[in-house]
Amino acid sequence: MLLGEPSGDTVEVAVAFVKECGATLLEVSPRVFDIFRGILQEGDLEYTSKCLVESLVSINFENHKAIRPELDLLDEKVTHIISLFDEIDPETSLDVFKPDPEFHQNERKYEQLKRKILGEEDTEEEDHTETDLVSLRRKIYQTITSSLNYEDAGHKLLQLLRIKPGQEMELCVMILECCTEEITYRSFYGHLAHRFCLKSKAYIECFKNLFVQQYVTLHRLETNKLRIVAMFFAHVLAADALPWEVLGNIRLTEEDTTTFSRIFVKILFQELSEKLGVRGLDEKLQDPAMEETFEPIFPKDHPKNMRFSINFFTSIGLGGITGKLRQLLQALY
Repeated sequence: MLLGEPSGDTVEVAVAFVKECGATLLEVSPRVFDIFRGILQEGDLEYTSKCLVESLVSINFENHKAIRPELDLLDEKVTHIISLFDEIDPETSLDVFKPDPEFHQNERKYEQLKRKILGEEDTEEEDHTETDLVSLRRKIYQTITSSLNYEDAGHKLLQLLRIKPGQEMELCVMILECCTEEITYRSFYGHLAHRFCLKSKAYIECFKNLFVQQYVTLHRLETNKLRIVAMFFAHVLAADALPWEVLGNIRLTEEDTTTFSRIFVKILFQELSEKLGVRGLDEKLQDPAMEETFEPIFPKDHPKNMRFSINFFTSIGLGGITGKLRQLLQALY
């Protein structure tokens, strides 16, 4: 396919490809090298391409094994045949980074699978680590639920549990989980999260990651828990304990939102408005330094998306924060 109508680019790719699998091709399809020799004889190639082909033809593939000895780990090999002429799903969605809401669980599954494939034994130390995490979560839960107020809880968690580096995420997850177990939102948890964000940047990063994880899994939450999660993050954002850049993970268009995410965004912004006032909220959102960060919330790429954002905020009583977007829409369209 690459050499049907050879060009500089296709020849370069073909040569690089054949260098990797030439030892096998010599056994199963030696005619491939006749195609390269034919291209050389026709003489229509650029000088660089000609040099590449000449170098390929002169290679002794005894020194270019199809499988390196150090990678030849399997006794039984399975061959997967895919035709370059078949219709193949390019899975372009994988080109875009999406946070894994179950990152830690999937990492553990990967480690287990890796050990199984490589024949490694589970170590006693890893078993202890998992047991220690379960014990840590239990202690965090008991400490939080038995504390008189957030200051008391913060003191106990910092002084008695001695959270180790790398365990910060467990604490942040437990704070939010305890929060969502309540019937209604309690500011106790927002204040507690604020205290830990002031304590260390590690906690800020953890709560930022937790925001993303929660946002992409909102469909799993009951309506009441969804409401509590939105109020929790509104509290932390209004206190400037969490950088407002996390809001850049929200793309407010008809295609990119669901019923669950619209409810979340509605409650989040209404709570922010209540705590900061509409003017204070607008000042935050119109900060020139954050304009690019907030563009997914106030999209400017298409009039349809601009109108959706304007109508959404107007419908929840916050049309005042869309003034700049309205002016842009009128000026452009």
